[in-house]
Amino acid sequence: MDLQPLKLRVIVYTPEKEAREGWLTYSIEGPRITLEDGIVYLSSNFPNDMNFTIPATSLREFQIPLTEYEKVEFVSRSIVKTYSSSPTLQNEMYPKSTEQWVTYLSEYGINALFVTHPLAESSRYLLIIIEIESGHLLSAIKINSYELGLLFMKRDWDIYAEIFSEINPSIRKSIISELLDSSPPDWSEMASLVKGVNVPNLAIGKSMRESMDQLVPKSFPANVREELMAFLALITKQEIPNEDPLVISSKYRTTPLLSTLIFHHIHCLIMGEQPPQYVRLFIMADRGTLRTGMQPTVEASERNPWSVAWIQLTNMVPNRRGRIFNLLSNLDPEREIITRLPVFQKEAAESRTKWADRFALILYNSSIRGHVQNQKIGLRTLIYVGSAHRWPHRHLAWTARLGNPNEKPPYIQVMVMPQSAAERVRRVRRNISEELWSTMTANFGLYNNETQKWKANTTRILQSISSKRTLKQLGREFNVKTDDNIRIPSLEEAKLLGFFSRGMYLSSLEEGNYDKYLGLNQERLTDVISNLMSSGIIHPQYFIHMLGLVSLCTIAKGPALNIQSLSRSFLKHTPSTTVRLMNGGNESIILSRMPEDAAYEISTKLPSLSNDELEVKIMVNAYAAYTLNLYERLLLPDGTWDDDITGFLSQIRR
Repeated sequence: MDLQPLKLRVIVYTPEKEAREGWLTYSIEGPRITLEDGIVYLSSNFPNDMNFTIPATSLREFQIPLTEYEKVEFVSRSIVKTYSSSPTLQNEMYPKSTEQWVTYLSEYGINALFVTHPLAESSRYLLIIIEIESGHLLSAIKINSYELGLLFMKRDWDIYAEIFSEINPSIRKSIISELLDSSPPDWSEMASLVKGVNVPNLAIGKSMRESMDQLVPKSFPANVREELMAFLALITKQEIPNEDPLVISSKYRTTPLLSTLIFHHIHCLIMGEQPPQYVRLFIMADRGTLRTGMQPTVEASERNPWSVAWIQLTNMVPNRRGRIFNLLSNLDPEREIITRLPVFQKEAAESRTKWADRFALILYNSSIRGHVQNQKIGLRTLIYVGSAHRWPHRHLAWTARLGNPNEKPPYIQVMVMPQSAAERVRRVRRNISEELWSTMTANFGLYNNETQKWKANTTRILQSISSKRTLKQLGREFNVKTDDNIRIPSLEEAKLLGFFSRGMYLSSLEEGNYDKYLGLNQERLTDVISNLMSSGIIHPQYFIHMLGLVSLCTIAKGPALNIQSLSRSFLKHTPSTTVRLMNGGNESIILSRMPEDAAYEISTKLPSLSNDELEVKIMVNAYAAYTLNLYERLLLPDGTWDDDITGFLSQIRR
């Protein structure tokens, strides 16, 4: 439905080079200009050379930062984003955003239309932000070209939402209404929910909605509160279901938070463990008394009470990982690629143990993944560690913050581009390194099923700095092919590579959720993975999310043989590690997931053992990833790689 349009008086320079008066309005379909004689121009089918100016009276009335002589091109791009009128985030982008508009982007708020127009004879853009519901102008700002990426580049989370979110929102409403509009709980059920916490003036309402409303803090976002209330209503009568786990997962797809919590709760019932005291945890988070540990948050996550509660909940999942590790360890991707859950629906229906295995495989997000060897497809990987040029651009794969934002921490940025572009970047920025060799590992054998804890062999890691290892030895041990055979992937393969590098959920593969987005059915998907594997481009492995670990970034510089030995040790003796060697092997960036005590020991002892040649950064505490469509967006129609790096270079202040 169209907005109630903001009307701007404009002087239009038509394709016939005539200056005509008209009105500029905005809708979901984009901007339109209506001349006084009724002729309408739509941005979706405009002539490329059409532009307009805004008279001084309109500029003053709507506080638009232009002069009446500045021409604005009618061509535009628009997108709907969530806008918060009260900025809760500090602007971590550098160079700084114009008028700090980035701080108004939020996970929670009102839906707003963001429209960008190029300014004629300028490299800058006019950004118009309009509230969709009312049509009111929220802001008009001049922005730099490098600021566009943050608006229009798809984060991995955006793409996941496109694939896994339900198109029909009425299904979500129906599920929640069924739970919250039902009869209220009795006092025994209510007492079980509030165990361990005092809720003032606790009462039984006329419905589940009224009763649950007093148990979820008002500080939580509205959509989160609704699903939490529905979850509390559900667990008052929840028992272990008889349905196939994949059916349960599909049923609640439109309510992702509710779905996750239901799975965690059922898992507690299966394992015979007491579920968390949910209401107590919510209220402690609201009061600021809940400790979350060292688990990193997703990019720019607002430090609100719900964020804290959610992190704690994810660390309280009962443990069936040992069993799952055994199941996945028995799969050999070198012999057979499995693109479904390894426990079949029929097996689960005939055995409660198999049902629990299938359930846990979904709960722990079991996946298949593979590290992409970019040099094998004609690309180079660049790594930058510092605080500058943090705006996303086409060649950015991912970025992570290494420390507390209040202390101006460095960021690590990983960029992927063809050789010609990589050379230009390195000429401009000497402190950007090119990757020589890389791989990643997952070591399920480091999980102790009796103690239900991970371990890391810190002694071997600390000793390894005095040992030596050649690059050829690393290649043989970790099956990384470094020959010069290069094969540019097809568009079909490029689409898959981004998803495969991040990991593809086996449950979603079985359901066919990726099929439409990738254009690949299961049979074809298996063939493409096998072909990429035989070319040495990827090395498949099965994986699950590793909860209860911290992220450690180790930046090592020194003699190549010692640095390579240290890198190998991290790959062998931590639960999960990605290594990137640079500068002839004399430098390595090692990103690891490990227990907190192991991370502390390594971060305090390793620098002194290496004569202070190592820099250890603990707490990778925020990240942003643009990997899922990385190779697809870089592959041009003519089969070459995009080498236009202006999105990066425009951020550099000379």
